[in-house]
Amino acid sequence: MASSIATILNDSRVTPRQITLNGKTYYYLLGVPTGGPRATIILIHGWPDISIGWRNQIPMLLDMGYQIICPDLMGFGGTVFLLWNLGGFDELELSNGQDAPKVPPESMALYSFKRAADDIVELARRLKVQRFILGGHDWGGAIVYRIALWYPETVTHLFAICSPYTPPSKEYVPMETIVKSGRLPNFGYQLHLASGQVEENIKSREQIKMFLNSLYGGIGPNGERGFYVREGVRFDELPILKPTRLVDEATLDYYADQYKKNGMHGTLNCYRNREVSDVQSSLSRFCTMRAVSIHRTAPERNADSRKYSQHNFNDELELDRKNIDIPVLFIQATKDEALPPAMSEGMEKYIPNLTRNIVQLRHTITHSQNTQDAIWNNRYLCISPLSLSQSLSPSHPVPETQLTLRPTASAELHSAFTTFLTTPTSFALLITISSERLTPLSTLSSTPISSSTDFYTSLPLLHPHLTPTTPLYILLRRHPSSSPPELVAVTYVPDTAPVRQKMLFASTRLTLVRELGKEKFRGNADGEGKGGKQPLTAEEEVLKGVKEAEEREGRGGTGERRLVAGSGVKLRIEVDVMQRLQGLKEGEGANLVMLRIDVATEIIELAGTGSTDAAGLANEISDSEPRYSFFRYSDGEGEGQIIFVYTCPSGSKIKERMMYATSKLMFLKAVENETGLTVAKRLEASNPSEITAATIEEEFRPKQEQKQAFSRPKRPGKR
Repeated sequence: MASSIATILNDSRVTPRQITLNGKTYYYLLGVPTGGPRATIILIHGWPDISIGWRNQIPMLLDMGYQIICPDLMGFGGTVFLLWNLGGFDELELSNGQDAPKVPPESMALYSFKRAADDIVELARRLKVQRFILGGHDWGGAIVYRIALWYPETVTHLFAICSPYTPPSKEYVPMETIVKSGRLPNFGYQLHLASGQVEENIKSREQIKMFLNSLYGGIGPNGERGFYVREGVRFDELPILKPTRLVDEATLDYYADQYKKNGMHGTLNCYRNREVSDVQSSLSRFCTMRAVSIHRTAPERNADSRKYSQHNFNDELELDRKNIDIPVLFIQATKDEALPPAMSEGMEKYIPNLTRNIVQLRHTITHSQNTQDAIWNNRYLCISPLSLSQSLSPSHPVPETQLTLRPTASAELHSAFTTFLTTPTSFALLITISSERLTPLSTLSSTPISSSTDFYTSLPLLHPHLTPTTPLYILLRRHPSSSPPELVAVTYVPDTAPVRQKMLFASTRLTLVRELGKEKFRGNADGEGKGGKQPLTAEEEVLKGVKEAEEREGRGGTGERRLVAGSGVKLRIEVDVMQRLQGLKEGEGANLVMLRIDVATEIIELAGTGSTDAAGLANEISDSEPRYSFFRYSDGEGEGQIIFVYTCPSGSKIKERMMYATSKLMFLKAVENETGLTVAKRLEASNPSEITAATIEEEFRPKQEQKQAFSRPKRPGKR
């Protein structure tokens, strides 16, 4: 039996569909979450993937409430292979199929980024989605950046996996120059894939399957891999490779079936449609360092254009924008040989609202089960940016009260809470988060509580409801004799709970207490009682221990640390902040780490990283927001020393100024304690432009004492 989407994905919420866009027929997967979507995400695959390459992410995103649209790109899978039988999942029953466009006689423009952008935006329009979130991997990542440039009004957020962004270029750079310059030899495989040799040697279904097996990590008995980024495919090694562990047999069979329909030609046109923008900045920098010319004579350019197309380059000459202003999440795989981390340096210059997530995985990250934590172990889709009112499909409106960044208390919870307060036998109210709303789960009853002893004897009622994977809010009744009864709110977040749940529960606790009424709970989130600190009873000592354990659990679960700063402000530090500073201390990666404080959430988070020298430091630091910046300075001797730079532009808000100023010293202490990083010099300035190379050099220049030569005192004059 042939493999199908039904056997691979096994999710009834996902259906295969067809649609004609700009004269060509596209195949796509449509996933609709239960209860209607909160927003729409369009996922764009790379090479050699097809739409089912997102099989590990689609169910997770549906669970989070997002509608998913996932097309096969031009020349891949089912796109342009017409007349599928869509009466369910039996998509291998074909009638009068049409091959993907061949070049020639078709134009290479069919495979350009501009054409992909036009078709994807048209697909969204036809499905009545006005604004959407974009996600892409590999070539799909390059495409989503370009959609955001060509159609900025349609995209609310964007995430790219492995694919760095560089802006459109006005100068064409041939791929041969990129590789032969010696600075990006890892692009050698692109020359081989564009040469036509792969189509000549990979034709049968079995050959295609062996080829895909090598791309997804199949290894030979002596370490043979079959595919190498510096040279391309070694056809003689493909038959000896063992089956990959990354992609199961059924999925690999499905891929081979899809590729057999149209062959390899269409999928490889992305390497013939020269995308020079993604390497332009890197190449220019490398060529400057090596004095390698990137210009070619007219005959050379003409010869290259006969073999390859410059449609992407020519299309982008019309673009008048380089910056992407929407929130962007970039997931960098540190073990990616094709797109190494160094290629992503400097993205912050063009993407001011950039979030980076660094993961210890390879280029095939989307096929790894670890990808879920890799992508969503941050606040990208949870706390910060979703503008749901702008990205929802008009056909699925959501009430205004639901357009919020954090879950809110449902009407059912308010009703259950009122009953809980007025029923003396109610001991605990269990609360969960469902469809972005705080909802009651169950109420536990006991004999009326009149003393601490009754409270302790009732605690075992909670045990059957506490599992290792399910977070809960628990409201406990303490002293019903008081009016109104005093309550305590406990957040139960186990280590093994899903990352998304950990983040939601950690970020919503204060919302829960605030919406139900802070005055009904004894003590605040820090465990201090009304009227200041008072002697604790034995019962209160137990509850204090519960709260402390809860806070430790929360810190471990959400990936944040709490920092107590001055003036009563309590800030949390994202865990990747410390990881980046640890790398800075050890001389790994970028030599500049910039941090910002999210005033609304009181979280110190990563604002960006970069690699620069002292002269270029000011250009990297924001001149519109305050920043804490750590810069590894080297004068050419030794390993370099760390400089802490605090900048606070004159236009900053008063609350920002106060929070940055009062938190600075305590934050530096926390960094020193956590990472062992020692700050050699501290600089402060109103504007980054005040921090110059001369300023920094002056700080490290030894102070020379001006010694005056000894002068003999004058002889006394005559009397």
